[in-house]
Amino acid sequence: MTGSSKSVTDIDALIAAGQQAEQFVDLGSGFTEGPAWSGERNLLVFSNGFTNSVHGWSEERGLTTLRDSSGQTNGTAWDLDGGLLCCESGARRLTRWHLDGSLQTVADKFGQHELNSPNDVICAQNGDIFFTDPPFGIHNDDGSYGPSPYGFGGVFRIDAKSNEISVVTDRLQFPNGLALSPNEDLLYVADSSGAKIWVFERHADGSFGRGRALVDVTESIGLCLPDGLRVDQSGRIFLAANTRHGVIVFDSTGSYVGSIPLVADPSTDPPEPRDGDDVEQANMLALISRPNFMNDIARPSNITFGGSDYSELLVTARSAVFRVRLTTSGLPRR
Repeated sequence: MTGSSKSVTDIDALIAAGQQAEQFVDLGSGFTEGPAWSGERNLLVFSNGFTNSVHGWSEERGLTTLRDSSGQTNGTAWDLDGGLLCCESGARRLTRWHLDGSLQTVADKFGQHELNSPNDVICAQNGDIFFTDPPFGIHNDDGSYGPSPYGFGGVFRIDAKSNEISVVTDRLQFPNGLALSPNEDLLYVADSSGAKIWVFERHADGSFGRGRALVDVTESIGLCLPDGLRVDQSGRIFLAANTRHGVIVFDSTGSYVGSIPLVADPSTDPPEPRDGDDVEQANMLALISRPNFMNDIARPSNITFGGSDYSELLVTARSAVFRVRLTTSGLPRR
């Protein structure tokens, strides 16, 4: 469900007076992803796919390297006990890393099959873990992805009490970023190949409904690759879609609110979709193959909320990390 663009004042009202996106991390080269903010430590962590590392950043210490040889970690999230959940897409597992250097495997199989390539992860208030497992890490000679060892791109839940892994949905080819609503009765998932945001209703027993497509992102901004997403205290959805529009914002009904650009000139010229049997994957590959796609810092890959009151939007974008002060605030871990 999408609507026509609202008044520009709607998006302007979300940005604190006099504020705009500020780049505060510059790696020179790299592909930053998986931002996670620890309010207890005043610490931002994020991954760097080019160097297979996980970095930390704080006002006190600046930029540090926390993990080398990280299994090609992509998404990260802090759990209830202060461990850092890491989607090791290259190692095809979800792990828990601690600041003392210790590491445990949380999940590396679904049934008897290897995972695809865990991509993004969140932790609920009760300790349940949700993660996406698209086949992005399974590369074919023609540049396409897959097939999955277990037959689909998975969205999974790990029960905090039993540690059992269960399927939330098997309907999305390339599930990516995910977030829970403020009261955690809804799970939002970005589908990269379909360029949609899906919503799944959470039942009292922890299971989920079949889900539905809430937003077709292309109707608002054109060709895109939905990636990381977060939800604020009012239920608005903030999406990184790898386009020069910046961070895309929808209200809780799926109506387009506007965009928060990362650079002064966010003009974009999306490529035409490729032809092919798999139209959705062809469109996704068309965007990825665009010149300068992998190093254009105007294109955000993922987002989180941070700062002392979670009112800073923290955005990973290629070799950079940006921040912008908002008039709204986000949700820890979710």
